[in-house]
Amino acid sequence: MAAAKENDYAFFKNFKEYRESIKKLQNGTLSSLEDKKCNSIRKDDRFLLLNNSEEICKDFKILSNSMLSFGHDISGDSTRHISDFGFLNYWLNDNLRNYGANGSNYVKEFYYKLKEDNDFDTKNLLNDKIYDIDELDFKKLRFLYNLYDNLYKIIDIIDDKPVLRGFPCSYYTSICIENYREAKILGNDESSFFWGALNDFKNSYITIPYDPEDDKGCNFSTSGKLPTDEEILSYRSIVFGGKRPWTKDKIRKLIKGGSNKNEWENQLIHSDIEKKKVHLDKDKYNIEYRSAGNF
Repeated sequence: MAAAKENDYAFFKNFKEYRESIKKLQNGTLSSLEDKKCNSIRKDDRFLLLNNSEEICKDFKILSNSMLSFGHDISGDSTRHISDFGFLNYWLNDNLRNYGANGSNYVKEFYYKLKEDNDFDTKNLLNDKIYDIDELDFKKLRFLYNLYDNLYKIIDIIDDKPVLRGFPCSYYTSICIENYREAKILGNDESSFFWGALNDFKNSYITIPYDPEDDKGCNFSTSGKLPTDEEILSYRSIVFGGKRPWTKDKIRKLIKGGSNKNEWENQLIHSDIEKKKVHLDKDKYNIEYRSAGNF
């Protein structure tokens, strides 16, 4: 498995477009694909545990064909193609996540299986862009995916667009607050790509245009307001326990200092925050791509 790179986070800048692509994929308006070559994947011993291997195969081909046919200039790895590649890699990792053994190249092997179709990715644009993302890095990407997905549900409510599950705006702001706080705690390096991506999300969240009278019930100025770094530090000290709260300086030393960083990570792993609070309940947070109700 490979560690996340800066390019893996690029697709969040175009999240709205990818979200629309997923909607179209689900309702069949993105494209149709009568691809009998995807049938063979069900007979491959490596993918027997995949109940929907044929469906994932077809959907990935539809998504990649639609994105890579936009005609963006790919010389020198254009910004848009970097974004497209990052999204496609995340999408495939997410759909195959529970089936590959730890340390395997399950996602890469799935891509190679798709490449047996000579009509797929004929220019090998995805060859070095599709790979198995490291477990912790994938968890960080999923945090961001869920944050942005709920952000756009909030925007849909404000713009009077339908949100199929029908929860109030305050429900989605509360999820954003919880996810943002736990993501900040998980992302313990202020110089990391993840930390920078969280700050980009924060800027998107706090600039959502809304009615000061809060007719939609989003509570942006009260309970729907993102916590500050100081509030997160205070929360962190409480859940770690102990008679005295951790000071900001102490936490920063744990975050940034060589061997101390290992101490920090060990305490995070074994604390209640990892066991009960930071843990992502996939049923609650994860985006199921095949369920249009999530959008």
